[in-house]
Amino acid sequence: MSYTEENKNYVTAYAFGVNDSLLGKALASPMRRLSSIFFDILAVGSLTLMSSTIMAACVFVVSVVGSIKARRKDTRDSTESMAPTVLSIAAVLSGIVLAVSLLFDGINLDMDSGSTDASVLADKEAVNLEQSEESKAQQAEPPEQLSIIAWLRAALTDLGIGFGWAALYFSVFTAWFHGQTLGKILFRIRVVKIDGGEMSLWESFGRYGGYSAGLATGLLGFLQVIWDPNRQAIHDKISETVVIDLRKPDRSA
Repeated sequence: MSYTEENKNYVTAYAFGVNDSLLGKALASPMRRLSSIFFDILAVGSLTLMSSTIMAACVFVVSVVGSIKARRKDTRDSTESMAPTVLSIAAVLSGIVLAVSLLFDGINLDMDSGSTDASVLADKEAVNLEQSEESKAQQAEPPEQLSIIAWLRAALTDLGIGFGWAALYFSVFTAWFHGQTLGKILFRIRVVKIDGGEMSLWESFGRYGGYSAGLATGLLGFLQVIWDPNRQAIHDKISETVVIDLRKPDRSA
């Protein structure tokens, strides 16, 4: 039996070996990595201003393309082999969400365009008058509890959309732009696998998921880049990656 290929029965060198092509490459400093992630957070924040329908459309396209690429890739990693199935399921679910969103948007558009006659406008004015009277009555009562509940609901909705855009952003850019997000392109750093291979969409999503481990450790998982010999944060260790500095020349071992 060969012990150079990954399996689930014996210890192999796959998960621990660093490709010779990476030896001597300059590692990105913690400050450049922090600056890069700060820029990426701003980019994700701008994406959250878009509607959930656009996000569903983006997830659908990425899932379909990612599933096709994953099926073409020949891999013996049992975890990676699940990618086509998971991405296909994501494509179906996001397609359903997209179809429902477009359907309801069309219904609302028809309702708005079909309400231009005078009788409907008069009804609307009557309803608005009733609503204004109800709002005045509600203002007389203490609205703190209702406002807090409404704020929590809005915050949870925004948080879910934000996490969705962040997962899409970091996964797609890292996988399809050779380990570089917009922030990493700006600061000229790159995520690379320690085995020298290109990161797939599935692996990039797993690396993004490692950010939650950094948050769960009270940011200690992120601070590992300060003292770790290879500047690996906890999400780098989980995904078996390092971040290199493209500005500095390589130093041969």
